[in-house]
Amino acid sequence: MNSLNCDRLRLSRGFTLIELLIVIAIILILIAIALPNFLEAQVRAKVTRVWADLRTISIAMESYRLDFGNYPTDSEDDLRGLRTGLLQLTTPLQYIAVVPFDVFSGDVTQSINGSAPHFEMGSTGLPPSFYAQGRKEPGNIHAFALYSHGPDTYDWFEHEENWPFNGPANPCPTPTSLSMGTTSYSPTNGTKSIGNMHEFGGSWRAGNWCLDGILIRGDGWDLFPIQS
Repeated sequence: MNSLNCDRLRLSRGFTLIELLIVIAIILILIAIALPNFLEAQVRAKVTRVWADLRTISIAMESYRLDFGNYPTDSEDDLRGLRTGLLQLTTPLQYIAVVPFDVFSGDVTQSINGSAPHFEMGSTGLPPSFYAQGRKEPGNIHAFALYSHGPDTYDWFEHEENWPFNGPANPCPTPTSLSMGTTSYSPTNGTKSIGNMHEFGGSWRAGNWCLDGILIRGDGWDLFPIQS
C-alpha cells in the first residue's frame, strides 16, 4: 500500500472513543467555568432592573401624594383584597402605565389572581373608601416602604401591614428575629445574599420598627399595638 492510500485510510477512520471522551470532558470543564459567571450576570441584571423599577414607583408615589395629600395604601405582591395600593398609581390618574413585575417574586403560577407577582408595600396610606368616611392617617404620619423579595426570593419584612407602628414592644428582640421590621439586601455579602431590596419614602423613620437590627423609633411609635 502506498503512502497516499495510508493517508486516506487514516483520514477516514474518524475519532477514537478516547478522543471523543477527551473532547466531551473539555467541553464540560468549559461549561463548569462559564455557567456560574453567566448565572451571576443574570442576577446582577435583575438587581439593576429592580432598583430602577423601585425608583420609578417611588417617584410615582411622591407625585400621588402631591395630588391627594397621602400615599396609596398597603399593597401585596398578588394585589389581593384591600391591599392593592400600587394599582392606585395606574387609575384614575396614571402616574405609571402598569405596576412593574418583581422578577424576584416568582411567576404567574404563584399568584392568587392569575397576574404576575408584583412588589410589596407597607404604607401609612388608607384605602380610598376610608378617606371617604373621614378617616385620617394615624398620627398624621405619611410614609411607605416599598420592597422586592431580592435575589434570595424570601420575604424578610415582618408585619409590613402594620408598619411602622409596633406599640411599645421591642421590634428588634434579637439580630435574627424581628417582631416588626426588615432586613436589607447587600450585594457586598454575595450576589444572592439574604434580604429585601427597599425604597423608603416620607416619614419612614417614624414609628417603632427595626431595620437591619437597628431600632427605628420616631413620632407615633405608641399609637397602635402590633396586630397578628
